This record gives sequence, structure tokens and C-alpha cells, in this order.
Amino acid sequence: MRLLVLLALIFTLPARAATPLATGDTGMLEPGAWEFTVFAAGSSRDEGDEYELPAVEVETGLSENTSVSVEAARQVVDESGHSSNSGWGNAAVAFKWRLLHDDSKALVFNPSYSTALSKTSTRRGLIEDVNVLTLPVIASYETGDWIFTGELSYSMTSTSIDGIGYGFWTGYQANDKWLLLAEVYGEELSGDDDDGGVTNFRLGFEYGVAESAAILFSAGSRIASDLPSEEKLDHEFFLGFRWETE
Repeated sequence: MRLLVLLALIFTLPARAATPLATGDTGMLEPGAWEFTVFAAGSSRDEGDEYELPAVEVETGLSENTSVSVEAARQVVDESGHSSNSGWGNAAVAFKWRLLHDDSKALVFNPSYSTALSKTSTRRGLIEDVNVLTLPVIASYETGDWIFTGELSYSMTSTSIDGIGYGFWTGYQANDKWLLLAEVYGEELSGDDDDGGVTNFRLGFEYGVAESAAILFSAGSRIASDLPSEEKLDHEFFLGFRWETE
């Protein structure tokens, strides 16, 4: 259960809002604008592979400084020595409130709530029957072609395990199409008999295929992990397509 709760804590909605990373961002949609992201995400461990395939996120701007988003995913689990198993995964809703913004700095509060879509999936062990309320604060600083973003969050779950999340990513706008990304992120668990956590990294990019559409990609692995050896992350990926309408 510890691994499934950890995954629920890390992969809640704000992590996906605008980039293929686990750490959030401070970007805001214009009021009335809509953003759609279709993606696949997966991770591999010695005990097997897990995927969100497909997953969909929809976000809309409510005002100059607020937006709301929802996400739902199909879960696929491929355990070593067993046949592949699939079903509905988690759903999440998030609210983004920009507290500060000027030419180079921004600060947002981005709470989210995640829950299982199907009791059948929890009974089959595809996902954990756990609700997660995550309260992240995200800050960013832009200078020239560079952006630096950091996040600190506290997650409360319906189990005895809570978590403190952290992340930092930097992006470099190589040209009008390519945004190159690098990230370090992690989660520290509390309330369990065996406290601990993980720290991972990702490298990725956004490639603009049109003025309002982009291909998103990242891949990564672990830096440190307190999980049992068979549950430690080997590698992970994210591949998606995002488009925006006004």
C-alpha cells in the first residue's frame, strides 16, 4: 500500500498543469480560455510497470488570476509474472490562484483533490482507495530565456500516511518552438511505521507545433529512494499533446 499511496501523493493534478513534469507551474490561462491535454504516463520497477493510458486534463481560466482544471485517467498495471490488468484510475480537480505576478516573478496557490474513479479498480488492486488533498505553493522567476520554478506542498490522505512534496525545475527557451526542461522532485512520507520518501529527476521538452499547440515529453529515473528494492523506480516517462482555445 505504501507505494500506491506514494504514487497518489506525487501524481496529483497540479503536477501536470502546463509541462510534462511532476512539479507545478505558475502559468495562467486567459479568462474564458480552455486548455486540453491528452497524455500517457508510465513508470517501471522490478515488480512491474504502471501506466496512465490514456489520460485527459481540461483547464479553463476563470479570471485574470484564477483557473480550474479536472483530470481523469485509465490505469494499466503489468506486474511481473502476471497478465496486464486495466481499469479506471484516479480523477482530480484543482484550483489555481495567482497571488503575485510581475514581469519576472509569480507566486500561486494550487490546491487539488484526487480520488479513485472506480471501486472495482480499487478491489482489483489497480489503484489505492485513498483520497488526497494537496496544498502546493509554487513560485517562479524568469530572466531572459530562462525560467526557474520551485514548489513546496503538503498532502493529506484518507489513510494514516501524509506527505511533504518538493520540486524544482528550470526551463530554457531555445527558440520559438523548443522549451528544454530539467527537474528534481520528491516526496517525504509521514505517519507510517516506516517513514521515508523518494527523490527523482526528469529531463524533457515542449515543442510548439502551432501557436496554440505543443508536444510534451519527459523521461526520468530515481536519485534516492527508501522504498524496498522491488518498488524503487527504474525509469518513467510522459508523452502528451496540448492545445488551447479561446
